[in-house]
Amino acid sequence: MLKNMFGNIKKTDDNMFRSSVLLALLSVFFISPALGQKVIYVAPNGSNQHTGSLQRPIATMRQALLLAKKAPRGKIDIVLRAGVYYPDTTIVIRSKDFQHKTIRIKAFNTEKVVISGAHKVNLKWYKHSPHIYAAKLALGFVTDAMYINGKPCVMARYPNYDASARVFNGTAPDAISTARVKGWSNPEGGFLHALHSGEWGSFHYRFTGKNMDGTLTMQGGWQNNRPSPLHAQFRFVENIFEELDAPGEWYYHKAHQTLYYYPTSEGLIDSGAIEFSKLKTILHLVGNAST
Repeated sequence: MLKNMFGNIKKTDDNMFRSSVLLALLSVFFISPALGQKVIYVAPNGSNQHTGSLQRPIATMRQALLLAKKAPRGKIDIVLRAGVYYPDTTIVIRSKDFQHKTIRIKAFNTEKVVISGAHKVNLKWYKHSPHIYAAKLALGFVTDAMYINGKPCVMARYPNYDASARVFNGTAPDAISTARVKGWSNPEGGFLHALHSGEWGSFHYRFTGKNMDGTLTMQGGWQNNRPSPLHAQFRFVENIFEELDAPGEWYYHKAHQTLYYYPTSEGLIDSGAIEFSKLKTILHLVGNAST
């Protein structure tokens, strides 16, 4: 290689030849650590068919980790360009897949990067009632949070959300009274949240249905290890369709695959700004010090 590199140097000038060879070796010595550190670039507008270079970034962290797994041992930087990333499933990093490697995930320079566990949806609204709009939506996963432009909305609840309330942002003693429950066509999938009677903590139940006499059937309540009745005052219910009665509230009917929304004074929101929580965990690290 060196012969080809310096084949045009005159053999009679031995000092020049030796100096040139020494300079070439020093260049290789100082450049090699940088070459040994692989950099994989990711961008929201990239493609997983690309190489992962700065000019041809890939699209997902999952693909970047696959490339890092196949890369030679050493330091590997996964560099994320500005934007929001929506992984379909939890990103799992197993230490055994990266033995003799150092993986670093970081943003490019000072660019803002967001890795979101939410799922964006595209909706076509139609009017369901004077105040409520609906849209067909097949989520395919269980969700308990809806966001508009990154801000959380309120799941249909009773009593209505009160930002100034000390407990649960609003509670009512008749939250599960027989009179109120009789007005619910099907409470299955709804939730009851209540404090311990001594306010030691809280209980949470999921409704499974209701009996003919208007009493609820439910499961849960194991969240508190101090047996006690529910607090008589500090309780509320959510995810009940009939309680969708305030601006900003939403309800998703899983069986009918329909989203219901009570718009605020801002009106209906463009579907591109609506997201639902999807992943319980975005990043999962698996391994220990020995692997």
